[in-house]
Amino acid sequence: MANKKFNGVEFYQDWDRSEGGVCMVNAKTIKRYQELKNEQPKSDRYGVFFAFDEQQFDEGRQRLIRNGYLKEGEKVCDAGSGMYGTEKEIDRFLQFYKEHEVLMAKECNPQEVYFCEWNNHECMFTNDDAALKVVIGIFGKEVAHTIKRLYPGTPTNVLAPLTTRDEHLGQYEHTLMMLGRMEFDMGGFFSEGDCRHYRPDCLWGGNIKREMEKMRELYRELPDDIKDASPLSHEEIEDYCRRLEQWAGSIRS
Repeated sequence: MANKKFNGVEFYQDWDRSEGGVCMVNAKTIKRYQELKNEQPKSDRYGVFFAFDEQQFDEGRQRLIRNGYLKEGEKVCDAGSGMYGTEKEIDRFLQFYKEHEVLMAKECNPQEVYFCEWNNHECMFTNDDAALKVVIGIFGKEVAHTIKRLYPGTPTNVLAPLTTRDEHLGQYEHTLMMLGRMEFDMGGFFSEGDCRHYRPDCLWGGNIKREMEKMRELYRELPDDIKDASPLSHEEIEDYCRRLEQWAGSIRS
């Protein structure tokens, strides 16, 4: 079968060994893309640490204190996915990935990236939404519309124009993430055997009052059209606040 060429990128699909996986011929930028994608920031160069149990949390916190990132008694922020640190250092750590995406956009060929992610996500068995999302994340939707898709007739909503709801989901992504963090807090606080069980100091707010205020504040920030995307509904937040107040009252009495 003859090779094909999409947007100047020559390739063929290997049906014998990879059931339709893409093999690029003399790809120009894919090695650089994989280098950038595989490079990870070293957490010990930042004021962050990763912890998945109480011992790891205590060890990581002490390391930040020893390295001068944190003062004794100062609280750390939870960035999700097991990462903790000061707000400034978490931002600096995540900036590493943002800078790499800028480099990818400058140095890598979008069509080659699409083919690479086609293989990574095994799009030959599903559809190419996952590959297109990567291209959109790096190059933007306008560039993604120029990609020649392997199965162009496959339905996808990924390339559709952004709706107001889509825009709100992007604008309030951090708010939704923080509400997910609050849901995580509540699950641990009220679960026996969890390291956060009945420990207000382990909550994001550091105390009951601040935690309740923050949950309500975050939910109020959300536009009405994406409130259903919140990990915590209004009713769930009010129920947790009631339970928190009851617990705090029992401790005072």
